[in-house]
Amino acid sequence: MFRAELVSDISAGPESLEVGLFDWKDIPWANLAFPTVVWALTHFAETRSKSAFVPFSNPAGTEELTR
Repeated sequence: MFRAELVSDISAGPESLEVGLFDWKDIPWANLAFPTVVWALTHFAETRSKSAFVPFSNPAGTEELTR
């Protein structure tokens, strides 16, 4: 996952049935498909006010979830 700025509209493509943009308070946490998305969003929340930060990796003990 990378931090970036959205410069155009988004739409579903060959790898997704639907996509959407959400306010932080409206993120459907229980419906996120992959643990990595939750981790990335959590790390984003921790660093959103910083212009530079050390990259994160998967939390310890979760390697088997990403294989």
